[in-house]
Amino acid sequence: AIKRIQAAKAEEVLAARRRELLALKKSVGHHEFFDLDNMTAQQVEAAIKRIQDQYNPGGRQGAGRQVRGGDAGGRATQNVPGEEWEVVQPTKKGQQRGMVDEKRVGTFTLHDKSGIMSGNLLQGLLLYHNVLQASEEQQLLDFVNDQVGRGKRRELAGTTFVPAHRSSKRAAQLQYGLAYNYAEQTVGGTQVEAMPEVLLQLANKLVTEGIIQPSQRPNTAVVSCYEEGECLPPHVDSKDFTRPICTLSLLSSADMCFGDKAGRIDVNPAGGMDGFPVTLPRRSVVVLQDGVCSNDVQHGVGPVKGRWISVTLRKH
Repeated sequence: AIKRIQAAKAEEVLAARRRELLALKKSVGHHEFFDLDNMTAQQVEAAIKRIQDQYNPGGRQGAGRQVRGGDAGGRATQNVPGEEWEVVQPTKKGQQRGMVDEKRVGTFTLHDKSGIMSGNLLQGLLLYHNVLQASEEQQLLDFVNDQVGRGKRRELAGTTFVPAHRSSKRAAQLQYGLAYNYAEQTVGGTQVEAMPEVLLQLANKLVTEGIIQPSQRPNTAVVSCYEEGECLPPHVDSKDFTRPICTLSLLSSADMCFGDKAGRIDVNPAGGMDGFPVTLPRRSVVVLQDGVCSNDVQHGVGPVKGRWISVTLRKH
C-alpha cells in the first residue's frame, strides 16, 4: 500500500513538472517537441534546466519572461484554471491546425452550404488536446472494461448497461447519473448507477483545467464503446441537458461529423456521413458550448475504423 501511494505521488509530481516544462517552453518561445508520455522524471528535469540555462544564463534575475505554472525556482505552483490553454485559430479551410505536445485548444469555422443559416455554424466548438496522461487514460479504460463485463453479467442497476444494437449499428453504452432513451429521446424513467468516483474525478479535472466552469460541472455520463463499423446517428443533444457538452476520446481517434447544410447531415446507404468532419484525437476533449453549434447543428459519428471509446459528460 505504501509503495502504491509513493508511486501515485511520484506520478503527480512528474505530471506537474511536465506541465511546467510546457509552460517554460511557451513563455520563452522555445521550439522543440517533447514526447512527454515517454519522458522520465530525469529527462524532464534535464530539459527544464537546459531551457532555463539557454534563455536565462547564469540565473540572472529578471532575464526572460515569467514562466506560467511555476516560480523562479522551478517549484510547482497551483495552476490558474485555463491559463495554459492556447487558442489556435482554424486554417482558411476551417480545419484545425496540426497539434504537437502543446496544451492547445482548436477552434473551427463552418459556413452553411445551403445559405439558409448565417455566421459560423461551429462557433463555440472547442477541441482540447492532450487532456489526459497515459496513466489516467488507462485507469478509465480499466474501469470501462470492468463495467462492460459486469453489465453483460447483469450486475449493474437497471439500464446502466445498454448492449450494442446490431441493426442500427449503435455502440454498447454505459449510463450514469441519469438514464436517456435514445429511441424516444427522453430522460429518466429507468434506474441507472450513480456517477462513479472515476468519472467524478474526470468532471473535476475539466473544471481545474479551465475547460468548463465550476457551475457547469457534469452530473451525468454516457460511455460509448464502439467496435469497428459502429456509429452514432446524426442528432442534436436534448435540451434537457444544459450546455456545454463534453466528450473525451479514449483508445484511438475518430471523426465527428457536423451538419453543413442548414445544420443537417446527409447519411448514405452505407452509413457514411456527408458533412464537416472534425478529428477527435486520443485523450482529447471536444466541447460544444451553448449556441448554434450545440443547439441547431447536428453532429454524429460515421462507422468507426476500429475500437474507440467516448465519454460524454453533461449536466442535467
